[in-house]
Amino acid sequence: SMTSYTDELIKWEGFIAKSKIATKGEEFETIGFGHLDVKGEYKGKKITEEVGLKLLKEDIEIRLPEITKAIPSFDSFPTEVKTGILVGWFRGDIKPKHKTVKLINKGDFIGAAAEYLKHNDYINAVKRGQPGIRERMKAGSNAFLAFGISQALLERHPPQSDMKDSKFKPTQADVTVPSFI
Repeated sequence: SMTSYTDELIKWEGFIAKSKIATKGEEFETIGFGHLDVKGEYKGKKITEEVGLKLLKEDIEIRLPEITKAIPSFDSFPTEVKTGILVGWFRGDIKPKHKTVKLINKGDFIGAAAEYLKHNDYINAVKRGQPGIRERMKAGSNAFLAFGISQALLERHPPQSDMKDSKFKPTQADVTVPSFI
């Protein structure tokens, strides 16, 4: 949901009121909650958190069609997985041709969880003075891993046939893995 997406991105991005180069070596200034000012519209300007939230929602709306094009089953995933993908996409850690996307499209979420952390930004985050990237990427990886484990559990232990007449029909969303995994 949009609220889940915005809450998670706000947590990781933080708010920048006045446009600036947020990370050494970046080509474009950042403002608000991770909005890259590609057009230079906000150069030297300040914005409120309300405007920042509006930009964030616009940025999400731009990315969602890109994500669903690269990952056609995206909308069928649990919120935590969709949020993990969006947060990675937002940073540029997940892109259409990445192996992580290929594994997600194959339904191999355990493999995707491991592959996602092979990204150079994860490996070199501390050396580059950006240790927060590791926590952010681990959160996405953990969401993929938890979903992959729940899928594996459902495959190994499908709902019992004597539940045929039951109104309860377990799905992948019913199998949860503790958040500490």
